[in-house]
Amino acid sequence: MSNLQSLTLGDSDTGNGGYLTEPAVQAFLAAAPNLRNLNLNACTNLSDTTLVKALELCPLLEAVKIAGHDKCAGKVRGSAIQELKRRKTLGPSLKLLTLLDQHIDDQEVRGM
Repeated sequence: MSNLQSLTLGDSDTGNGGYLTEPAVQAFLAAAPNLRNLNLNACTNLSDTTLVKALELCPLLEAVKIAGHDKCAGKVRGSAIQELKRRKTLGPSLKLLTLLDQHIDDQEVRGM
């Protein structure tokens, strides 16, 4: 899996991403250091920890999407955004970060 460049897990139509756990997603990420695109759909059990871990384990990531779904928000609360602001070397290739249906507001992302 080390050559994998794009990974999509979960499905916003079915809500199946809710079954993904942080340890499982982090294991995928650890095995795919050359990942450039990460789409985690309907992943309501993933938190800021997974976002930070993704950026640490996969420094080539250019686009990351973590989405909850309309019936259940995800667990990203904003500490990962603060970590991105604080650690300038975190996510050096990141160009697009999409957080949908999470517990985060616009104030968290200002100044990035």
